[in-house]
Amino acid sequence: MANQLGSWLEKNYAHPELQEWLPRYITLRGTRQFSDFPHLSPEMRRVAASQDLIPWTSFMEGKLSKEIFRLQGSQLMSSPSRLTIVDWGKQLISQILQISHAQWVFRNVSLYDAHNGYLRVKQRRAVLREVDRLSQVDTRTLPDRSRYLLEIDFSSFSAQPLAKQQYWVYAMQAAIKAGKRAATRQRVATARDRRVARVGAERRRRQRRVAGASDAWDTVREEHGLQERPSRVRRAEEGVQRDAGSVAGVSLSHDDNKRRRPD
Repeated sequence: MANQLGSWLEKNYAHPELQEWLPRYITLRGTRQFSDFPHLSPEMRRVAASQDLIPWTSFMEGKLSKEIFRLQGSQLMSSPSRLTIVDWGKQLISQILQISHAQWVFRNVSLYDAHNGYLRVKQRRAVLREVDRLSQVDTRTLPDRSRYLLEIDFSSFSAQPLAKQQYWVYAMQAAIKAGKRAATRQRVATARDRRVARVGAERRRRQRRVAGASDAWDTVREEHGLQERPSRVRRAEEGVQRDAGSVAGVSLSHDDNKRRRPD
């Protein structure tokens, strides 16, 4: 576009130094000031000093120094051009605005294009890196219903549409989280079962210790003649006899245990 401006300046009898330095000033995109160009004439130095007071972005929006038009006005008076300095200035500003618009369009296309834009390409590369990382996940860490996700052909998966690749990444991330939750629940259940088993074993040991102490005490009393150590069967029989000797036992031993009216 700067070359196109240079051609327009040449065809419309622009001052020789404007023909040389204006396109280069636009090409530098504001990284240098106009007065940094070497070997400027005194008239061009005045133009450069006044133009440097205007920001480069404002220059690309059509804000030019009046010194440019003063320099070009004298050039048009000695040229065969039929343009007045006003018309020439309007056309110059229009050329600069076209360059600015073309740069804006190029930036938007190169940055936001849905297929080959910079942001789209960057997003696709990030997704492919994530696909490569997730494809190496151990299948044992996934739930059984999600292991099919690792059974695809990854050699051709990079050519699939971006939306499909993103869907696969989201599905894998969800499956990994589900696998972690299942593993956590299993560890908690295993720890709970171990704790219950440990408590039960401790309770049984305490019961055995209490039963052993009772038997040992009975042995001591038997050895000192304080009691006869009955067996478990004898203890059960004595209990039945005690029940039989009670009032309820005598009542139940009668043939007719209904309540009788007194005679």
